[in-house]
Amino acid sequence: MTKNRPDYDLSFYSSMNSIQNQVILSPETDVTKAGFDRMLRDRKNNDLKDRVYFTMGLLEEHRKNLPKAIEYLQKSAAETTGKGGLQKAYTYLQLARIHYDGLEKYDIAKAYYDSALVVLPKDAPEFTVVSDRKRALDSFVNQYSIISLEDSLQVLSRMNPLALDNKIDDIIDQQEKNRIAKEKKEKEAAAALARTSAPSGATAPIGFGNERRWELYDPALVSIGKIEFKRVWGSRALEDDWR
Repeated sequence: MTKNRPDYDLSFYSSMNSIQNQVILSPETDVTKAGFDRMLRDRKNNDLKDRVYFTMGLLEEHRKNLPKAIEYLQKSAAETTGKGGLQKAYTYLQLARIHYDGLEKYDIAKAYYDSALVVLPKDAPEFTVVSDRKRALDSFVNQYSIISLEDSLQVLSRMNPLALDNKIDDIIDQQEKNRIAKEKKEKEAAAALARTSAPSGATAPIGFGNERRWELYDPALVSIGKIEFKRVWGSRALEDDWR
């Protein structure tokens, strides 16, 4: 398969990093039309779409366009198949961080941490940190839910009977929607785990599966590093100033 050829692997990430640099240096550039759309249409990249969507999500997050970032990251998770469990774990972790830090939706962040731990290999360097964060978040969400419930009950107690009935109906409808969404997410996570655990005779491409890719060949790590560097240090000219 194409993805098993190191030459194409290198060419793919080189093209994607070039487009990424263009978007970062030109904030007015449309992420979709910068070149990622062509990469997504190319049939040779069918098994690499998750990496493309992941990078698009990072760029939209960098622009503070969180709804679009979440959309692309969710598409990345949906496109990850086969031995891409590590990529899906990174995607879930990114979604968890956005909902925790950017949106303060702690219950959703907790769900994404749960999903990440399902597909994250136990020997991954991030596993212990993610496990600790998930346990802490479990306790926090529990306490937060109790406080929110108390506040909600006090508000409900002051409502007139008709408004109260309508509010209760809305709450029941929302809980049912949440239940359906949770079941769907659990099924997707279970299916992903089954795929990553299934034996396969195919040779894994360089840096895929549970093997750790050299950082400069991994677009996820490169993207995160570039965005974090620019956030801390700002835009800097590339010049020889070793002294």
